[in-house]
Amino acid sequence: MLPLTEDLSQGIDPRDFQAVHDGIVHNPLGGAAYLYEEGHLKPILHQLGLIPVSPVLSALLYGIDNGVNPGGALNHVPTTTTLIIYIGAQPNNSPHAGTIITFATAFVLARDLQTEYTKLRADALASSPADTHLWVDTLRVVVQLDLVDTAPDASRSAEIDGVKYQYSHRATGAMNAFLPDYHKLLGELQAFVENSVEYTVSNPEALMRTPAMHDAIRTLIRDRARIAAELFPTRNALAIRSACSAEACGCADKHGIHNTYSVGPDITSITFRCTTHGAYTLALEDPDDLARLELNTPLRNLARAIVYMSETAESRVPGQPAPAVQTIPESTKSARSFTSSLS
Repeated sequence: MLPLTEDLSQGIDPRDFQAVHDGIVHNPLGGAAYLYEEGHLKPILHQLGLIPVSPVLSALLYGIDNGVNPGGALNHVPTTTTLIIYIGAQPNNSPHAGTIITFATAFVLARDLQTEYTKLRADALASSPADTHLWVDTLRVVVQLDLVDTAPDASRSAEIDGVKYQYSHRATGAMNAFLPDYHKLLGELQAFVENSVEYTVSNPEALMRTPAMHDAIRTLIRDRARIAAELFPTRNALAIRSACSAEACGCADKHGIHNTYSVGPDITSITFRCTTHGAYTLALEDPDDLARLELNTPLRNLARAIVYMSETAESRVPGQPAPAVQTIPESTKSARSFTSSLS
């Protein structure tokens, strides 16, 4: 083909192939661009189920007629619901520029979502007061910072026979030097949005104590061969660890290389190995044991997504007029009505 191409190119004037541009650039919108073409707040509120569907659509989807409120406004019971925007950081240094920008975005988004919801609700009820029962009266948006205290303290890491072991910031307390900086940043951002947004600070232990976490971890363990191959192909092991509880120890197999698992009808257990104190076993059915588990970043993100999706789904019982007062089975009940994450 090359000689043929060379032959064809002989005697061709390059000027015959000059491209002429009209100066007009065509930028067709993608799916997200169409969705957020007129702003991002209303679409987000729609996606979270906070803007009611029309009575006609509600009847069509769920077989429930929301078009008439027999009690009218006189029997209306005020309702509220909470939307949590999650942000996270490993407290192994002071907040850097990327952390500050992410935190600031969360606070501004929280403020704007509250403002936009109030406006949309007021506009909707001004034209159709009978729809009061379809709307939650007050949307409360909270920013929650998850400080990943299970992150490794770099000064205490070790490698033995090709296996990496770590001591977390939770175990060594090294993060305590940086925590005041995070609290100061949160306070300044709250002041920036004129104290219109609340914030809380949490850690992975609180996440592991979430009611739905037991089932999420059990599911991951049962499917560990596939998940380990997909998330951790270089080690092919599920990166679950737990710090040795022996006094003054805290050592953990960073990637769970030596873990062994037992999955029975009612009991799910993991046996870990400390290089100094030997094997120790935790059972998922014991809340305190479950709270001692540590997950590396990809696995923690997956487990958290499963838990939060479960909670959000449970809060959206079809046909219920107010998300905040829906009845959720005790096995999955949570303080969160809707969840979102920003990372």
